[in-house]
Amino acid sequence: LRGVVHLPQLLTMSVPPSAPPSSSDASAYSHGNFPSYYGAHFRASPAPRWDATLRRVFETAADPAQPRFVRVLDIGTNAGHVLLDTAIRCACLPSPTFLRGLGVDIDAVLVSRAAELASALSASLCARGTLSPTPGAQLEAPDDSAFLESWRSQLSPDHLPLPRDTFSDIAFMEGDVLKAPCIKTLARRVPGGFDVIFLLSVTKWVHLNGGDDALRQLFAATVNLLRPGGILVLEPQRWRSYKQRSDRQGGNPAFRAMRTRLRLRPETDFLPLLQNLGLQLLPGLSVLGDSSPTSSKGRSFSDRSIFVLQRPRRSSLSESM
Repeated sequence: LRGVVHLPQLLTMSVPPSAPPSSSDASAYSHGNFPSYYGAHFRASPAPRWDATLRRVFETAADPAQPRFVRVLDIGTNAGHVLLDTAIRCACLPSPTFLRGLGVDIDAVLVSRAAELASALSASLCARGTLSPTPGAQLEAPDDSAFLESWRSQLSPDHLPLPRDTFSDIAFMEGDVLKAPCIKTLARRVPGGFDVIFLLSVTKWVHLNGGDDALRQLFAATVNLLRPGGILVLEPQRWRSYKQRSDRQGGNPAFRAMRTRLRLRPETDFLPLLQNLGLQLLPGLSVLGDSSPTSSKGRSFSDRSIFVLQRPRRSSLSESM
């Protein structure tokens, strides 16, 4: 590999990030914007689940006009771990696939962390296609440092080298996908629509904060941001976890009140809603989790289902929200 490694085209905040709320506050992280969300869950369980479907998802979603480039939107990106992990895994394929990735999150602090991690990854990508130590690149969050060190150890000299432009088109932005300005910005960045949209561990927070109407709005916005033939990867939290969150740490009164008003259920209503919007479930790519009550206490990703749905290549979906 030769040439200069281009730094990611990162979107940064115009205002300084605010201090994170105290974890002792029952309403803290009410949007699921936990500072160590993937530190608690991601490293232990995603690789087998991700590797089981990732290659086929991207093969299915690839635009025939540019099959080596996949435009990906990660809604609720948190600190960017999933999007950056996916970029590395796709670049390591025998026929590398490059992400034109955009992560969006409501939390400015997390978006700033994601940008810093992407910059550190890009800066440490050496000519051999491995991640070398970069003196002076200090990541404040332990989870981000652990993510970087984990990939450094995995990308040995015998591993398929990472192309120099693995991180050249990964960006992060602060935004609320339920708000028109954010949706317009996303549509302008990728006028033809995204090839793949990740909606992972997001639905519960939208549902508890905004109710059934907000969830419907989220699904409609997501479908309209997909190009015809594009793929939605959905990982919904189960209904039992709604009660666990609203009752934790003394309870969140707003969540408890909202839960009593909700009529839509993840297990029975989410897929029909998306199918009514025109998406088609791809059973061969979806991964069904363990739905037994004793499989987990809601803390592990490994027992959640991952549904893969596709927007028809010829679609008459309305673009109105």
